[in-house]
Amino acid sequence: MGDVEKKFRPSTVQVLSDATAESLRQYLNAAYDILVPTAMHARCAVLWLVDEKGAIWFAAEEIVNVNTGEFVAVRSKANFGKIEGTEKLGHPALLAGANKNARIGGEILFDRKHNRWVINNSSGRYGIRPGQKTEHLVAVGKRFNEFGINLEVQPE
Repeated sequence: MGDVEKKFRPSTVQVLSDATAESLRQYLNAAYDILVPTAMHARCAVLWLVDEKGAIWFAAEEIVNVNTGEFVAVRSKANFGKIEGTEKLGHPALLAGANKNARIGGEILFDRKHNRWVINNSSGRYGIRPGQKTEHLVAVGKRFNEFGINLEVQPE
């Protein structure tokens, strides 16, 4: 984990709740209505993680200025190159404070080929590791589903 992820949080970070679920659902459903968002949704991940208490946090994977934390861009999975003076805010940045412990984390991406949203456990720190099972990812997918957000589980 880099110093930037210890120091800054994404400007887009939110906890999944009754209040945020409807807006997140509308955002994801936009991919079914017009084609423009599918290009971005397929390349720019929505990061998610489950904190120690069981809350689900989500945010865009942001690129920020290393000195100020100011938002510069959303990181593309293609990673076309580094913008000088910036770093990405990965999964650890979703958590406030010094304790960066979480149960599991991954990404939500749009699968353009199959016209569906998928959830995976692709996280360098909170994804694939000893003791982590597909059942854990399935449980997170079910939790999103309880909020009306339908995601296809796709383990990494």
